Amino acid sequence: MINFSGIPAKSLPGRLLRKLIGWVPDDTVLYILQGPMRGRRWIKGAGVSGYWLGTYELEHQKILSGLLREGDVFYDVGAHAGFFSLLASHLVGSSGAVYAFEPLPRNATFLKKHIELNRISNIKLIEAAIADYDGEALFEESESSSMGKVSANGKSRVSVTSLDSLVAGGAISPPSVMKIDVEGLQDIVLKGAGGILEKYHPSVLIEAVYEKDNKQNFYSVLTALGYTIEPIGNKSIEIAGDFFAYK
Repeated sequence: MINFSGIPAKSLPGRLLRKLIGWVPDDTVLYILQGPMRGRRWIKGAGVSGYWLGTYELEHQKILSGLLREGDVFYDVGAHAGFFSLLASHLVGSSGAVYAFEPLPRNATFLKKHIELNRISNIKLIEAAIADYDGEALFEESESSSMGKVSANGKSRVSVTSLDSLVAGGAISPPSVMKIDVEGLQDIVLKGAGGILEKYHPSVLIEAVYEKDNKQNFYSVLTALGYTIEPIGNKSIEIAGDFFAYK
């Protein structure tokens, strides 16, 4: 696999590649070039080019490809436009299920289009933020569509629910694997999934946690439940932002 994302932006090949990509209109439907989702259809403007190049977060793709099996259930918390939801859909097959949680309408719209373009039937989109309560919350958007979060500084209002309440109410099935990317608020998601974690022991892939306090918060929740946590990418805990947890 060619890691296009690893080509330095300021190098000649990097500049040429980015110029070529820039000429492609954002509404163009492309085929993902490589990786486990090769041949799946993707809208160029849905996010970074690494998505359709197939090189986005390669280490995470490898981890999920090694974890998920036919018939498994995957939770994509903070699904964005659905890259990992599509990957999981392929891995769990028709007998499995993917639940994609995304509160931002812009991202949810792209996710719906990707589901339709690829004729996928095993992904269920839930347009809500995940926390440790049910109700509503303010949502703070960022310049990057992948970095919004629940925040008192938010200007829009979104629905909020907990994973425990969804499972208890029969709205979703218990997970085999969870991916959580909620801009440092992972501990809130995990607290709202305490019953699931204690009863079903899903593996958990945690992304984009860089602040020391945020790391301590989610570490406390998971270690109290008997989970082992490892940094991803041969990095120390202090430097790493992505983590894999298992029991």
